[in-house]
Amino acid sequence: MKNSGWKETHIDLGQVKAGERYLAEFKYQGEGGPVLNGGKAATSSSCGCTQPEWDEGRNVLKVYFRPKPLPKDFLEPHKKTTKYAYILMKGEGTDNQRHTLTITALVHD
Repeated sequence: MKNSGWKETHIDLGQVKAGERYLAEFKYQGEGGPVLNGGKAATSSSCGCTQPEWDEGRNVLKVYFRPKPLPKDFLEPHKKTTKYAYILMKGEGTDNQRHTLTITALVHD
């Protein structure tokens, strides 16, 4: 089953301020671990404001999120956003799986 082994696959950060850095931690409780690429876990994200990092000692995918400021002509005082972090996990044999974890937040200036 895709994404199996994670304690949660979605974290809502609630209200966040544009430009500040936030951390979401996804705990992995399954078998195996991430596929390594040059000694580092094979991770990626949906945009440059989101940086995933594997903490091997804790079996946690740490995802740092720094929302960009809202456009000056934006009519609402906040914006709901969803970001994605990806990690390639070892599967059975050579059947590796890309797991998708999500973060949502309500960004304001």
